[in-house]
Amino acid sequence: MPGSEASGRASTPGLGEDGPLEVVRRPLADAPPEISAATARTFARLWIRDFAGEAYLERGRDAQIDMNALEPCGRVFYAATPFATPDSSLPLVVRKGFGPQWLVVFCDGSGPSVMVAVNAWATDVHVRQDRLVLPQPFGNNFSGRGITIDRRWVLPTPEEAVRWVEALLGEPRVSGPPELVLVPQIIPQEARWHVKLAEDLLVSPRGGGPPVRTRELHVGVFGEAGGVTIGVPRRNPPEGIERGIFIAFDSLGEPVRSRRIFRYRRDIPVLATPIAVAGAPTRSP
Repeated sequence: MPGSEASGRASTPGLGEDGPLEVVRRPLADAPPEISAATARTFARLWIRDFAGEAYLERGRDAQIDMNALEPCGRVFYAATPFATPDSSLPLVVRKGFGPQWLVVFCDGSGPSVMVAVNAWATDVHVRQDRLVLPQPFGNNFSGRGITIDRRWVLPTPEEAVRWVEALLGEPRVSGPPELVLVPQIIPQEARWHVKLAEDLLVSPRGGGPPVRTRELHVGVFGEAGGVTIGVPRRNPPEGIERGIFIAFDSLGEPVRSRRIFRYRRDIPVLATPIAVAGAPTRSP
């Protein structure tokens, strides 16, 4: 069950042996303040009630959703941004488009049905008389996606991610807790777990190419087919990405736009290629 508290024990020593795995959360330096997981859960519940598009969510789930029965279920996961801290001179509404997200799963009578992403920098969103009060201009605060019945489009739990890696390797080889990271230009609900290995692994890209050695893997949904897949991280492009963004309103109230470069962070790989195993883990020389 995505986001379930009862996810079982991990087989990797020191990783969640007595309960759910601890996961890494590393807010960026010099970043805007963040809301808490509890606040994100409250915001998501009110957004589902008052703003979510039922038809859109049901298309994602490929089934009807009992919107009145939806309630948060399980853990709330923090997905780190793949980008470096945006320029503080930019409006917060713009910076939020490149920020981290809290991911909240909702269940109806049929089980996990919707995942809502709440921007972790949404400190300008408030609750008044049990209603969300959104900032102006608003945007980049919430997004929702229906969870398919077959779970092909669903974020695995960290326990599931570790078990996938250990099944691939045939034995416990994970070193330290995983970290959930957003994928550039992909919806937050398809964030991937960044898993570090205790030993080198020899792998080949699924589409062909020379084998590579790695001590890092990404676990999550890759490509249009859906389903949990394991990938080998690639080097982050140093040039980042260029985007046309809103920066202000002019004297007539019209939006003023500019093109800016947003750099990828350097402390973690954010892109990955699906793999096929090319050999057993080998110790570093």
